[in-house]
Formats: sequence, structure tokens, C-alpha cells
Amino acid sequence: PSGWSLAVPCAIDNPDRVLENTVATYLATTTPASCATSCAAQGFNFAGVEFSDECYCGTGYVGGELPPEADVSECNMPCAGDVNATCGGPWRIQLYKSS
Repeated sequence: PSGWSLAVPCAIDNPDRVLENTVATYLATTTPASCATSCAAQGFNFAGVEFSDECYCGTGYVGGELPPEADVSECNMPCAGDVNATCGGPWRIQLYKSS
């Protein structure tokens, strides 16, 4: 959506998550745009897609630090909501931020 941009093309996620104050949804319609739109509607300024159908919203990066990056080839799972787009991978999250 307007005002959102790719912040980290492929970050390494972990069980504690890389975004602060995380809210997660798991939908068959997940795309980067649908995730960012959902997060914006809930008042969040960070969004991430992971493992095809996972959408994470957050208030920032844990500890205020950029999470470690993985090679972008590791974020290659097709989105549940659009097989022509990518939505992260196993423990790999594409992070978006609103301006």
C-alpha cells in the first residue's frame, strides 16, 4: 500500500520474533500488500510476511536493531494469496515499514 516500502528483503526470524509487540495472522489470502494493509489498519508501522501465509505486525525491531539478514534466495516461498509474489520462507521474513 501507499507509504510502505521493503525494509529488509529477507531477515532471519526466531521463536521470539524480530518485531516488537507482534500480532500474527495466518491467512490463505496473505500477500505483502494485504499484510501491510492489515497492519496499518491496526495502527502498526511494521509488517512482515513469512512461510507463505504468515503476517506479522509490530511496532519496531526488537531492541531497536535491524535483524540479521539472510540471502534473499531464502525468501522464496510463494504467497498463499498470490503465487506470483514471495512471502518469506521457513524462519525467513520479508519486512516492510511505513514511512
